[in-house]
Amino acid sequence: MRRYLFFGLILLFSFLVACNEGTGFSSQDDSGNDGGDTNPNVTTYSISSGWAHFDAKRYNYAIANFEGIIKNEDGNFTSDEIREANIGMGMCTLAMKGDDYRNKAGIYFSAAADTFDSESEYYSDLDNWTYVGLLTCGYDQKNKASSLYKYYPLYQKIDVRTWSFSHNNGDIVLDGKTVHTMCAQMFINLSNGTDEDGNGKDDALEKAVSELKSVIDALDGQALPDNVKRLKEFLEEKGFSF
Repeated sequence: MRRYLFFGLILLFSFLVACNEGTGFSSQDDSGNDGGDTNPNVTTYSISSGWAHFDAKRYNYAIANFEGIIKNEDGNFTSDEIREANIGMGMCTLAMKGDDYRNKAGIYFSAAADTFDSESEYYSDLDNWTYVGLLTCGYDQKNKASSLYKYYPLYQKIDVRTWSFSHNNGDIVLDGKTVHTMCAQMFINLSNGTDEDGNGKDDALEKAVSELKSVIDALDGQALPDNVKRLKEFLEEKGFSF
């Protein structure tokens, strides 16, 4: 009897092992997403790990890293690391969308905002990521146009052809063309009929045309994206030509 029980246990154990191998249990699904783990057990935090998870769209793990750095309970992280972690949280929020996601992301980008020098000859990656993040959160909102305009010296330095966010992952795609298209919309929202040069045209709309022309030129004859086409048609209705 004991011998039969012994063999029975061996067969049961073999069956369980085979099932486990066949299902391929993992903390992530095949797409690279979090596999439903909404509370990952991350105890060691780093900026590089946060971005690596972000790049792979494992946002829960990215957030766990970035939040751990922001809390900085052991005081091990520098102010630049905390700033970058806030940027990471903002980008995660934009990528995941959800309720009121742009306003929520804007809170993190605002936390990352440093003292802005409009006359600076150079802006760091963290500066670019922060203020492009803020632009993404409010470029199409008229009540935010004035506050975003003060960062325009930075946006002007972003090359429409060559600049891109280092962690574009498909859910987030930010490049020079995106930035200058958003600037065109920002200037449309700033338009109020002011015509300081006396040419009969709204100064802010003229800036919008300039921004949009740079985007169209950078597309090198490619079909215009819908948002670019929509802005172009709007400005043409206002009497501008491209």
